[in-house]
Amino acid sequence: MLLFQSCGLIAQEVVAPAKQTRITARLEFAYVPIGEIDFTNRDVQYELYDNLLYRASLEYFASDLISVGPGFEYMKRRVNPEATFDEEMTQANFYVDFRINHLLTDSGLNFLVLGVGSGIGRVSESNGVSGTGFGLYGILGFDIVLASAVGLDLLYRYQVNSITVEDHDYSFSGSALQTGLNYRFRF
Repeated sequence: MLLFQSCGLIAQEVVAPAKQTRITARLEFAYVPIGEIDFTNRDVQYELYDNLLYRASLEYFASDLISVGPGFEYMKRRVNPEATFDEEMTQANFYVDFRINHLLTDSGLNFLVLGVGSGIGRVSESNGVSGTGFGLYGILGFDIVLASAVGLDLLYRYQVNSITVEDHDYSFSGSALQTGLNYRFRF
């Protein structure tokens, strides 16, 4: 009897399906309500309202819960808060994201997401001057299935991103909303 039970266990192990590799591609945007420009030599501060960061990222699932991958964000903006400062600037951020994805439903397609990202940001002004700085953010929200391989991210984001360009600092620190579509590859 023990022999048959052990043979049955061996047979179950042999026919168990192989684990699938999961990669998710994301196209998103983050709405950052307020950004700031601080001039270090003049004690002047300007605010930039309604900032949109466009975002693309890839994510590799190291396990059913944990995923990691690179991300890229881009923003182009004409800054004209007052007549004393008029500039066109672009910002590019390169991040590495780390997420914990907790299943919400039995389908295995809806997740509660908790994550962090950190990396390097670069601001370039139209006069050719640019600067680099460090960025960090945390996210909390949902990844909801729309179709079998397509999902929707609805995330709250808190970020700290400060970049110095000559005599002034660009700062996009505080709350933001991040949303977008994702496509889930399985191999």
